[in-house]
Amino acid sequence: MTEETISLEDIFRTIRRRLGLIITVSILVLALTALITFVVITPKYEATTQILVNNEQEESNTSQLQQSNQFDLQLINTYSVILRSPVILNDVIEDLGLDIKASGLSSKLSIGNEQNSKVMVLTVTDTDPKQAVDIANSITETFVDKIEGLMSIDNVNVLMTADIADSLSPVSPNVKINLAIGLVLGAMLGIALAFLLDFLDKTFRSEKEVEELLGLPVIGMISEMDMKKERKNIRNTRNTRKRGR
Repeated sequence: MTEETISLEDIFRTIRRRLGLIITVSILVLALTALITFVVITPKYEATTQILVNNEQEESNTSQLQQSNQFDLQLINTYSVILRSPVILNDVIEDLGLDIKASGLSSKLSIGNEQNSKVMVLTVTDTDPKQAVDIANSITETFVDKIEGLMSIDNVNVLMTADIADSLSPVSPNVKINLAIGLVLGAMLGIALAFLLDFLDKTFRSEKEVEELLGLPVIGMISEMDMKKERKNIRNTRNTRKRGR
């Protein structure tokens, strides 16, 4: 129990003694993180559209309704492939005059559905918020226009188009999380450096440290002399003696 108490005391003593170093390192790492976040990393923006996939046939019973829903969910997977195909993306590139290949445009696009519903969610990520909106809307419009001719089926409707007002806030980098991580890493690095310096420093700072190392009591101390003060005292003594003569 005693060793644990001493160990904790040593830890707190080291942190208290090196607190200035720890704070300095934390601030430097935080500043570096802020520089990378605001200057180095390019912000990215998202634009989202929604498409409803629905079977227009009327179901007469529950079994047929379930089969229809399953069919629509399977279509979503098929539509996801079509949305990423050059058939759609090349038209979008031509319409918007983009200097990019279909594979590059596909990498900007993510497709999902809302909790296994029949609503497809298209999300485009780009460094330009306006371009992200234009691409998302163009892909959606091109898909709706072409899907009937591609699959001889008309069961998609646009629920929501992308709006520039919703895309002005960058989705990355996450400033708060990055700064929090930078502060924590800075504090950890500062503490580690403080303990390293303390480990390498073999100077005795108190009588207690000497007693702990040698296992013997301290019976005397030699105080540190102020050489400037001693020289001044010597000169004063000599002057006094000269005047006495």
